[in-house]
Amino acid sequence: IIDELLPSLAQGRPVLLVGETRGAKTALAEFISREYFGVEPEFISGYGDVNSYQVMGKMNLRNEDNTTVSDFVPGPLVRAMETGRPLILDEITAMPAEFLKRLNKIVQLKPGDKFTIQEDSGREVTIKPGFVIIATANEKSKRYKGIEDLSVEFQNRFGANVIRVTYPDSNIVYGQ
Repeated sequence: IIDELLPSLAQGRPVLLVGETRGAKTALAEFISREYFGVEPEFISGYGDVNSYQVMGKMNLRNEDNTTVSDFVPGPLVRAMETGRPLILDEITAMPAEFLKRLNKIVQLKPGDKFTIQEDSGREVTIKPGFVIIATANEKSKRYKGIEDLSVEFQNRFGANVIRVTYPDSNIVYGQ
């Protein structure tokens, strides 16, 4: 799997790892980031309440010399873009559909592209080399609640980089 994905990841093209819960998709994404990119990844955990402030960042008010000052505090997506690190979007099938629509454009971005941060008064950032999105998705089944199928449009953003991850020992005969 790693050999298949590295050429695309090195070019900043996104990857989607799909498989059973507890099948080591997230561990694989973290391993690739640390071993091949040499950095700790930024991380966003998908769940029903995730919002753009947790992903993009938000304005923060603070007191400076008896004056209220506002600063933008970057979220994991903006930090990954500005520092050139992989971003792991973990369990994207648990994210709300309306939030995934916002990610549609973002997933297509590569190093060198420009991105406008709406939450930071429209500030534009140039994405640094090393930024890439590695998403994980659990397969929909009766056992796992809160998991929705990804739209075909969203899956197409990953091109040929939608990889099925099976349990590491799935092809080993019982008893071996």
